Amino acid sequence: MKRLVSIYYHKSKRTPPIHLREAKLVSGMGLTLDYHFGEEIKQLSMSDEETINWIKSFEPRGLCFERFFPNLIVDEMRKLDKDVLLGVGETMLKVTENEKTCFVENCHLFHKGAECKLRDKVVFLSVLRGGVIRSGDTISIKKE
Repeated sequence: MKRLVSIYYHKSKRTPPIHLREAKLVSGMGLTLDYHFGEEIKQLSMSDEETINWIKSFEPRGLCFERFFPNLIVDEMRKLDKDVLLGVGETMLKVTENEKTCFVENCHLFHKGAECKLRDKVVFLSVLRGGVIRSGDTISIKKE
């Protein structure tokens, strides 16, 4: 993970993501305009380009493919431990959850034994220090 590729927000639950070139993050609150703004643990979600491309091309469609799209897309991603700090632009983010919940009871991919990259390639973040982030910003891991 070296670079922030894209930034998105959602006006409300299950609405199409809206692309931003830059965004303001507020400490303890998240991304302004996003419907997750103010949540405690899942203020932001992050995944990588490979996973997003997989979602777009994988057939049959998984349960979460229409329900989930991350706020932040990075160039590459590896498993991050909880509490790892990430510097992005002017901000400091903290990993609060390092996997996406799988809804196994309703997912046909799970029942067919198919691999789902969303479990391991999604993290949730909180904003420790607010500021502006921009597509292309370098990402630094502050603590592991």
